[in-house]
Order: sequence, then C-alpha cells, then structure tokens
Amino acid sequence: MPHLLQSPNVACNAASSLNSNQQNMRLIFTTLFCLTISVGYCQTKSYTTTKIAFWTLEKFPKHFLIKPAKVYSEKTKGGRITYYQQLNEYGKADGLTIRIQKDYSSPHTVYYYRKGVVVYRATFFDRSTKADEIVNKNLDDQKDGPQLTREILSNNDIQEIIEEYKDGELVSTNKPEEPVDVANFENGLLEGKFRISCSNYTVYEGIAKQGIVLSWKETYMTTDIINRKIIGDSLYSSTPKGQKMVYEVSKRRKITNDNSLGNDPEYEYCDNVCQIPQALK
Repeated sequence: MPHLLQSPNVACNAASSLNSNQQNMRLIFTTLFCLTISVGYCQTKSYTTTKIAFWTLEKFPKHFLIKPAKVYSEKTKGGRITYYQQLNEYGKADGLTIRIQKDYSSPHTVYYYRKGVVVYRATFFDRSTKADEIVNKNLDDQKDGPQLTREILSNNDIQEIIEEYKDGELVSTNKPEEPVDVANFENGLLEGKFRISCSNYTVYEGIAKQGIVLSWKETYMTTDIINRKIIGDSLYSSTPKGQKMVYEVSKRRKITNDNSLGNDPEYEYCDNVCQIPQALK
C-alpha cells in the first residue's frame, strides 16, 4: 500500500501547536513560582494582643509567630517559672524569651527572636503585667510597626506615647511637641517667664523680675515636681507628696548675661541659659 505522506503545512502546524503548549506550560509554572515568592516576601504584617505560652503580649508582631522546636525553663523549688525560653533545633533562641519578676507572675523583660534578630522587646512596670515600653523591629533590625512607651505622671495618670514606624522610618506619632526653651533678658537682667530644659531630666519654669527669680518649678522626669517661691527672706518649697519646707535666703543675686557684671558680687553671671538652674541653687 502506498504510504500516506503528511503535508509540510500539517507538520508545521503540529510543531507550532506543541511549541505553543510548552510556552503556555512555562508561563503557568513561572506565574505560580512568582506568586509563591511574592506571598513569601509580602506576608501581611499584623500587630495584635497575642498569648504565647502563659503570657499575653500586646502589640505583638503575629506575622513572626512560630512553633518552637523545644523549650527551656528555670523554676523555683515550688514550681514557679522564673525564666522561659523557646529554642530552635540547634538550641539557639528562636521565639519567646522571658524573665519573670520577683512576684513570680509579672514579666520583667520579654524578647522575641526570629533568625537571630530581636523583633519584639517589652519591659514592664514593677509588679504589673502592663508594659512600660514595647519595641517592634523587622529582620533588618530596623524599627517597624508600633512602638509604645508609658509613663506614670505625678497625678498617677498614664501618659501613653505610640509611634508608628515602617522599615526604620517614622510614619506617625501622638507624642506632644516639646515646649521651646525661653529665657528673656532686659538690660542684661533675667525678666519675665522662663523655661529651661538643658538637662534631659529636669525642667525649670519660673518668673523673674529685674534679675531676681521670684518663683520657679522643678519637674524631674515629668513626674516629681517641686514648687519653690521666695517671699521676703524665705524660700518656700513644696512637693506633690505634701512635704513643705522653708529655707532662709540671706541674699539674692541678680541673674545677668552682661559679662561686664561678671565680677560684681550682687550679680550671678550666666553666659548661656543652661547656667541659670545652677544659679537658682
């Protein structure tokens, strides 16, 4: 029987169809691969209150949460945990590390490790499960997500500052702006209201008249406040705890920024405002 010969057009069409199918398969596999990589790198970030083992942590980066390979802990003779650490299969910190306060219930410090980086850190008030500071970071050790600080003010109110970061860049904050330092001099003498915060810990606010300071307030670490007032030859001092003291003031020197008066015993020369608190003492 004569052999049936396939026409060149049919053979070309078959080869073209085969190549097209191969290209489509490659496209599908490439798309799936890219999607897999994208999901891995673009994992949704989530900062929520999360319970890990026996402890509840607020603003925790849940996208870093893992199941540890094993756990190491230290306990008292009564069985109370004093130290707890999650480890990977090589015995390295991976996951939660927590040290407990002496009351055996409140956390002291909390660290959460991922790939050798502390991505979450928190410290706590004494005998409390409330954090006074929370720091979140990404795997590049940059601030990432919510950062929280809490401070107990002198009236026992809580000041809570939350800053939002994205890969090391500050995005938003509710931190109030610091007042500008003010110290006015008229004819070389300290005059009117002044505010000085050259120290990182104490702010001085007061009123002066012709170089003589009449009254001032010292605020230490935003919580301890001492009010001082001079009446006649007496300095009256009071604290929020109700402590009141009276000191005798033998002689008050005038605060000046005029260097020509620097050697005059009636004046206290301050060539910059940061010297005024020392002059008050």
